[in-house]
Amino acid sequence: MKDFIRAPYWTCPRCGVEKFGVLLINRDSYKRCCSECTHKADFPLPKLKKKIIYLDQFVISEIMKLNNPGTKAHAAVADNPFWSELDKLLKELRHLQLICCPASGEHENESLLSRSFAFADFKKTYENLSGGVYFDSGNTIKTKQVVALVQAWARGIQHEFSFEASRIINGKPHGWSERCFPTTDSSYMEQHADTLREDRKKLHNGLSDVFNNTWKVKRLPFSEWYDLQINSYQTYMLRNAKSRNEKRMELAITPWLLSIEDILNSEYEYMVQIISEIIDREAQSNKTIKTGELCKSFFTECRLADAPFNKIRSAMYAAIAIRAAGGQKNPPDQGMITDIELVSTLLPYCDAMFMDNRCRATLQHIPKSHRPEGVEKVYSMNRKDEFLNYLRSIRAEASVDHLELVKQVYGGR
Repeated sequence: MKDFIRAPYWTCPRCGVEKFGVLLINRDSYKRCCSECTHKADFPLPKLKKKIIYLDQFVISEIMKLNNPGTKAHAAVADNPFWSELDKLLKELRHLQLICCPASGEHENESLLSRSFAFADFKKTYENLSGGVYFDSGNTIKTKQVVALVQAWARGIQHEFSFEASRIINGKPHGWSERCFPTTDSSYMEQHADTLREDRKKLHNGLSDVFNNTWKVKRLPFSEWYDLQINSYQTYMLRNAKSRNEKRMELAITPWLLSIEDILNSEYEYMVQIISEIIDREAQSNKTIKTGELCKSFFTECRLADAPFNKIRSAMYAAIAIRAAGGQKNPPDQGMITDIELVSTLLPYCDAMFMDNRCRATLQHIPKSHRPEGVEKVYSMNRKDEFLNYLRSIRAEASVDHLELVKQVYGGR
């Protein structure tokens, strides 16, 4: 146990030796223990409300290069004062318990797909920044929003979404950070890299087809593109669920031909199943309503248009459609699909996001009539100085009492 006791040390109230150090730090308390006489005592900590900041994968990549002199790109990154200042500020604010930078599944996926650097170096970088705190997957966040939406609709009430970040985060984003946190060996993920590349290629091919054969050809106002997009999620969801179910029925007589992909439910099948189950439960409490009729009515009215993630993704794709019709020659690359997925699910829950210029430009091209709330808190390299000033303002607003308490628990830096 003595090996786990760390500074800052106080004078032990039992033996009088200055070896009363910090043993454990929990969400709202910490424990001190004397390495001389093993006397222990617990101390309460006030509740925190940290700023939730999402850092895009390219930020993780640059910080990784900065802190790894052995990489070929280290010198170029180190010569840019922005990255050194950003790294310094993020580390200071994390130490001061003022920010939380949760990792995401996309950090893991993008790190996995990198051919230039070791996956372990990426993983170490985003885990050190996150402190072991992770956002839920995009599919999980979508499901939570749809569940809340369906429950309220079936009860005949208007749902007011709450965008408290802790609702979609694994871990304690607003808790006092532990000095150590568990991590997993994700080397097994490397075998899935080829599958991930193939899936992304298929998505990009689909987007390219729509870009070249629909968006570049038709001339529609933004509002019409938006309406088409916001209805397309439900349309594709129902079509996907139907086609996969039909395929299983066709292969029922030759089950040995079923692949793992055929057996497992897709994102869209799972969503349809969840919606049906919720409506069925609600209908059972009201005997005058039939489940089938209620379920049909939900889809007929396209209530999924009210899901926050659907509104944001639809506005972003509509903005791309307008630019395609306006003369943009090439479709967005694979990374843009990932960025839209991230922004549409995470933006409402974050205090700030640092994305690439292309992603932020797409958000800025959304007309004010349809622009999602919070677009102004998306930063990029074109606003990098503003982002540094934002981080500095967080530090400047910290109270003297808070800074002193951090020093007592974690020591100075």
